[in-house]
Amino acid sequence: MALAVEGPTDERFFQPLLQRTADDLLRQRGIGTTDVLDPVVRRFPPDIATQAEGILWLAQQFAGSQALAIHMDADAPSVERAMRERYTPGLLLVEAARAAGTDVCRHLIPLIPVRMLESWMLADGLTLCAIIGTDEDTQSLGLPAVPHQVERIPEPKRVLAEAVRQAFGTNRRRQRRAHDLSQIHESLGRRIRLHQLRRVPSFLTFEAALASAFVELRLIEPER
Repeated sequence: MALAVEGPTDERFFQPLLQRTADDLLRQRGIGTTDVLDPVVRRFPPDIATQAEGILWLAQQFAGSQALAIHMDADAPSVERAMRERYTPGLLLVEAARAAGTDVCRHLIPLIPVRMLESWMLADGLTLCAIIGTDEDTQSLGLPAVPHQVERIPEPKRVLAEAVRQAFGTNRRRQRRAHDLSQIHESLGRRIRLHQLRRVPSFLTFEAALASAFVELRLIEPER
């Protein structure tokens, strides 16, 4: 399995999360025994003219992979709009290339959080607080009360940064750590609770696409 991301922060969060989600699907519905290796990660090429051409390039690079998850932030209030404007044009290029005989990855999986990846990071406030190492409750840190509310936050990155800054308080050493969220991204990717993410509509869209690819690959049973 492969993963395409826009930058290093995306990789830290999504690589472990993709593997955990795949493992969970295989554990619940798997046909036989299948191990999920660490997803191979590649970033969108910086010199490609359009995002659609970037998707085509990635599909060609990962032609030998069973599936390719493609991350892009929605930067919009809905997954549908992001799919229409940012993902579907690339998918059409890939399908046209396949029809013309070009070797491409056959199973593309859109991985599109509403707004940006930090939206998903806010979905599990208890785990976030544990990773930060604070006794503050989620409400006092300004975190959403229920997971689906994260998609209504227009600036989730700012909310995350402010929660970390407030949790670290006046301790100068800890405040310096608040400016580097990279460790938090990776830790949350490994520890965020999937049942919390499953209360976020855009995560359910991603998981359904991943499950559909696994069904076509005959790795898991269809949902009954």
